[in-house]
Amino acid sequence: MTSLIHEVDLLAYIRSVKKAAVVFLTALFFISNTEFHELLKVPVLVAHYLEHKCETPDLTLAEFFTKHYSGNNTKDEDYARDSQLPFKTAEHLSSSLTVFLSHFDVKLPVPYFNTNAELPFYSTSFISFQLLSNIWQPPKF
Repeated sequence: MTSLIHEVDLLAYIRSVKKAAVVFLTALFFISNTEFHELLKVPVLVAHYLEHKCETPDLTLAEFFTKHYSGNNTKDEDYARDSQLPFKTAEHLSSSLTVFLSHFDVKLPVPYFNTNAELPFYSTSFISFQLLSNIWQPPKF
């Protein structure tokens, strides 16, 4: 009875570890192979907005985004800080996908070729060589 309980506990533990591993590996894939890693810079965005808000109390969020993401990258006094914001620089240019397959076994059927079958009779009497030779002549004006 107790061994059955231990087996159930072990299976539940293995399932939870599998789920955690899947979540971890999926997050690792998205952070390393997509632009998802830029979302990790959101705290920098919030802190930089609060810095601007302290300097200019009437600054709205729309004005902040217009100033920093409108396309004109002016080199002002906080340019180094501005370049740390999410989606400001293209620093991750390559991506790859690696798939590990365990015990991949393919069984293809062997094709059957009938070598004793007779081929259809081939005759050139149906093709007019005069028609075929006309295409290779220079144009006549």
